Amino acid sequence: MTPERFVGFAAHSESAFADDLVASGRYSAEAAATESHRQMTLELPEGVDSAGQLLFTAHADGEEVGILWLGERTRVGRPHAFVLDIEVAEGHRRRGHGREIMLAAEQEARRIGAESIGLHVFGFNAGAIAMYEGLGYRRVEQRFLRSV
Repeated sequence: MTPERFVGFAAHSESAFADDLVASGRYSAEAAATESHRQMTLELPEGVDSAGQLLFTAHADGEEVGILWLGERTRVGRPHAFVLDIEVAEGHRRRGHGREIMLAAEQEARRIGAESIGLHVFGFNAGAIAMYEGLGYRRVEQRFLRSV
């Protein structure tokens, strides 16, 4: 990802994450915006040049179709990659691009020496859950919430 593209990516990613936090029922709009900004600032203090963060744009037929944000992590003392954001552009969904981006993420994870790759997905995102399960990802944790 270029520094120029990063500006739009960061603004959209922060806003979309805040929207997901609200949709999850765990945050008010104001609290979600604050939390999303906090996490973006923590993970990407140097923008596109932040250590341990890999940012990509995905292209098909010369056109950008999506983005991938992959973080280098440690899990149980072992090298691990974590998908912090993946998105396929609105007009390009349901064409296999998400699957291809995830396969590229796995290849990149291997390249950086990660032994595993993980991600978080909100429970309401049934399409993404189906895609990840179809790629062989397994659930390792679930949270439940009930309003009282």
